[in-house]
Formats: sequence, C-alpha cells, structure tokens
Amino acid sequence: MYVTSNFTVLIREILITMLIYFKIDGYLKTKKNGKVSSGRVSPVKTPMPVLFTCPHGGEDKLKGIPRRDCSKYPSICKEPCTKDSDLNTIELTNSIAKNIVNLSRREVYKKIALIDRSYIDFNRDPKCAFEESNDDLAAQKYREYHNGILKTIKEMYAQNKNGLRFLFDIHGTKRTKVGNRRVDIFFGTDKNEKKSKNSICGLLKLNPNALWDNTGLIKLLQDKGYYTYPRVSDQREFSKLDGGFTIKKYGNCSNKMRIESIQCEVSPLFRNDEHNREQFARDIAKCIVKFVSPYISK
Repeated sequence: MYVTSNFTVLIREILITMLIYFKIDGYLKTKKNGKVSSGRVSPVKTPMPVLFTCPHGGEDKLKGIPRRDCSKYPSICKEPCTKDSDLNTIELTNSIAKNIVNLSRREVYKKIALIDRSYIDFNRDPKCAFEESNDDLAAQKYREYHNGILKTIKEMYAQNKNGLRFLFDIHGTKRTKVGNRRVDIFFGTDKNEKKSKNSICGLLKLNPNALWDNTGLIKLLQDKGYYTYPRVSDQREFSKLDGGFTIKKYGNCSNKMRIESIQCEVSPLFRNDEHNREQFARDIAKCIVKFVSPYISK
C-alpha cells in the first residue's frame, strides 16, 4: 500500500508538471478556429509586403534648429502649414502592426517619425518641410525618414516579386463630421486628381472595385460599424484629406518601383481614448489582412 501510494503521488506530480507546461506552451501556440489566438506568437521569416508610415506623431525637439516658419516657403507650398503633431498616431500605428503580426504570423514594416511636426513635416515636399540651418540637421533627418521608406520598398520588391505591395500612411484628424454625418476615418488615394495619378492604380487595374467589394478595406470597416469617408464608391474623397506628399510620391503611377498607397486619417475618438484605440487597431488590422491577402504573394 505504501509503495502504491508513493507511486500514485509521483504520477500525479508528473501530470501536474505536464499540465503546467502545456498551459504555458498553449499560451504561446494555442489556435482557435484555425487562427493563432495568443499575443506572443513568433512570426514566420518572410514579412508581409505592407508598410505603415506615421509622419506626424513625433514630439522630439531638435536643439538649435528653428521651428518651421511657413511664411518663408516658396509658392509651390500650397498645402496648409499645420505645426501640431497628430496625437497618439504612433501608438495607433504600433498597435495595428502588432495585431497584424498576431493574426498573420508575418511581420510588417514600419517607418515612424519621432521629431515634432513644428520642426519637420515629413509629409511635405522638402522645400516645404523644414527650415534650413548651418548644420543641415533638419534636412538630414528628413532624408533619413524618406530613404528608410525607399529602402523598405526595395526590400518588398525583392521579397515579393509577383504580388502587390502596400503602404498605409497613418494620420490623425480633428474632424469628426462632414456636414451632419459622423466620420471615424477618412481615406485618401489622390482620387480627386486625374485617374492616372491615383495612388492605388496598380490595385485598381487588377480590381476596379478593390476598396468596396467583399474584401474591400472600406466595406470591411463599414461592416464592423465604422463610419468612413467616402461612404460609397462613387463619392469623391474629402478634398482636404485626400492624400499628401507620401502617398503621391510612393504611389505615383509613373514610378517604376511604386507601391499601392493609402492615407488613413483617424478621428480623435479612436486615437485619444486607449480602449477605443486598441479596439480600432484590432478591427482595422483584421480588415487590412483580409484586404491585402488576395493581392500579395504568400
């Protein structure tokens, strides 16, 4: 009886140890409905050909560098000279990227500007983006940001030769309505310009209804209850938020090494409240994965 009792205790301890191990291992690897459910999943080696840029969320100062004085800029600088940073867009960008990794087990690319917008506007032509200085520091930081984007695009072409590549430029807008209608997110693809200048021309060549069909980014977000602008496929994009320098530069249809580029302007409701921001990040991450999947090589 004594030997049997000790043997039973030993077996029980072994089983408890195994249970603890598999619970921990399950936290890392458990799948539900065929999808990875854990927040700590190791991604596979090949990144998804998706780049998130965030030009206006930084708050770092540049010592010895003057803040932007828009009155001195040349006549080509026609866009509004905004100096306020877009609050919580860095946090939002990072959260969207993290959720995509969790969903797809593939890394995505990010390029985030950390310098305050009052010193450098990374979403403007260089002639309109910063003040000149003796040490050329502002120009150097501006070049580093955009050279980083170009380097990433080259990597995407090397790794994803047969499919499309995507850029999502994340911004924050103070606007929450157009007229009396609520808007949670504005999309810009330079649609108000000539069709040849559209920043998603490669995508639209494959599927003219790519934003609006069953895997369309705007349609998917609307299905989750978000209010978008445009609301319907034949509506013009909101002219003040239809796309800036970044998507026009890297989505330019005449570029040999171009990328499908979409500007996303998110309202304060889904940036400044942490709970709302995290929920929105989870939702748009799911939509982006479903949206890009038909067009990228696996």
